[in-house]
Amino acid sequence: MTVRKDGPKVLTYFLNSILTTFIKVNLLKKMIGFWFLVTTVLSLKAQPKVDNRPNFIIIYTDDQRRDGLGINGNPVIQTPLLDRMAKEAVRFTNANVVFSLCSPSRAALLTGRYGSANGVLHLESALRKGEKTIAHYLKEAGYQTAVSGKWHIDQRPKAVGFDFHAFFEGNGSYYNRLIHDMGKDIKPEKHCDEYCVDRSIDFLQGAVKEDQPFFLFHCTQLPHMNGELKWDAKEETLAKYNTAGMPVAKSSTDDLANKPDYLKQVRNRTQAAAYGYPRPRR
Repeated sequence: MTVRKDGPKVLTYFLNSILTTFIKVNLLKKMIGFWFLVTTVLSLKAQPKVDNRPNFIIIYTDDQRRDGLGINGNPVIQTPLLDRMAKEAVRFTNANVVFSLCSPSRAALLTGRYGSANGVLHLESALRKGEKTIAHYLKEAGYQTAVSGKWHIDQRPKAVGFDFHAFFEGNGSYYNRLIHDMGKDIKPEKHCDEYCVDRSIDFLQGAVKEDQPFFLFHCTQLPHMNGELKWDAKEETLAKYNTAGMPVAKSSTDDLANKPDYLKQVRNRTQAAAYGYPRPRR
């Protein structure tokens, strides 16, 4: 998680970051443009009679381990933009995921509560009735609230406090993906993450024109595989990597002999084979 040091009026939480390794070149350009737009927004000086409360931008990636970045010591994965972002920021090296599964992890972040309290313990499950998210609290405080990108909680974003919403549900194809954009259903030909980057930019550009603080929750499907469990990247990108010789995390083959028994049955463990990880040691 990274927080920019410049722009004293803004506190930005970067939980994970956007992995650029497997995306198309034009998407990378979009993400770079998105980042520089964010930098511009964060560096704006407070003007007289302008609301000087902090703005919040959370960028949340999917299936990305801490060691999936060059800045964190990975010698294989190429993440130059993310490495640059990290070098220009404060890095939290002792931040941990409460529940490393899509829906529960997002719910824990949005509510600040364990799944046993907020009700989200499985994929696509719903928040308990009456559960409040950070979007609810910030909206009540007069913030503009937005979510763009992947959504994997049973309720729709508007029901949990987001006024602006352009999102796709769960995992699926990168291209021609069904996206729910402010009440309209569309299937853009471009990469779903690229489309949602554009929509986040739209929100930010509109937000800076208003004398009102904002909260943006930008979520990517990447680096998660597509719905067919494939990396649908350009050939020149795939050519940078030797898939057969790609190192995997040491924990992926752990026999869990000194760990609680239930960990042997969690989805992260059972799904690993389908994702191409080697079988754990017996």
